[in-house]
Formats: sequence, structure tokens, C-alpha cells
Amino acid sequence: MFFDKLTDRVTISSMNHFQAYFMDDGDRFYDFAEGNLIRTRALNKKVNCDYLMGMTIDGKKNYILE
Repeated sequence: MFFDKLTDRVTISSMNHFQAYFMDDGDRFYDFAEGNLIRTRALNKKVNCDYLMGMTIDGKKNYILE
């Protein structure tokens, strides 16, 4: 995890697209529901391990698996 002021429109767009794809559709959370609880570890793993994002850091192109 890192924190940075984002000015890169590609990164911001990627994050917005991810949110629209994954989070805005509340039905996706049913995949992680078990009774009245949400399996947060499984949800976190799915969110953080399925999306490859490119980002330039210190002039170098890095790929971060989100």
C-alpha cells in the first residue's frame, strides 16, 4: 500500500473503472456473503490480486498487481 497525490489521469481512470466494475454493483458482494457476514479476507484478496495497473514512479514504468 502506498499513498500519493494522484495527478496521473490514467491511474485515476483505472481506479474509477475498477470501482464502477466491482463496487457499484452491490450484487458482487453476494459472492462473498456467508449468512449475514461478508468474508472480508476473500473480498480483499479478490480486489487486490486481480488487476494489473501500470504506474510511472521516478520516471520508470512499474506494474502493480491490484
